Amino acid sequence: QIVVTSGAVAALNTVQRTLLSTGDRVLCESPTYPGAVDATQRTGGRLVPLPLAEDGWDLTRLEVLLRQSAPRLAYLIPDYQNPTGALMRAPQRAEAARLLHRYGVAPVIAETTAELRLEGPTEAPFAVHNPETITIGSASKAYWGGLRIGWIRAPRDLVRPLIEQRAILDLASPVFEQLGLSEVLR
Repeated sequence: QIVVTSGAVAALNTVQRTLLSTGDRVLCESPTYPGAVDATQRTGGRLVPLPLAEDGWDLTRLEVLLRQSAPRLAYLIPDYQNPTGALMRAPQRAEAARLLHRYGVAPVIAETTAELRLEGPTEAPFAVHNPETITIGSASKAYWGGLRIGWIRAPRDLVRPLIEQRAILDLASPVFEQLGLSEVLR
């Protein structure tokens, strides 16, 4: 259920080009990672911003946006959100996952910053609360910026379409870097 890519942005591009059609809406936090905005616009997606509250995610507002805008995907960064650093707590993750499932919105969860915790609690991955979750990860934030290896973890039925789309965008991730990352992970 893992598709290796040449970074997190390549992973997001692959997911969006697999699942979106021109004009489809993508819910994302505001502010969010600028690369996600660019990727969404390049794939023809229309952004639906979810303003982050001072204490993080406003789930009442999330439900209103889901009901009113009917997005196809929701791109969220629940672990040390970029750029705010906010951490979505377990009850919020469970409720957000429930809402996304209820409204038929595919959760695309960026976990690129999940391992950057310096102190405080850790939370279970978002996918624990919703098995339909697509997660995106990368080695460059947690290990080294020059290690351009990313990945997509997706439900089994999406793996083949993701691999086919990835082949159109990027034939292969560098083998040497993959071997280096396997050593780092060990």
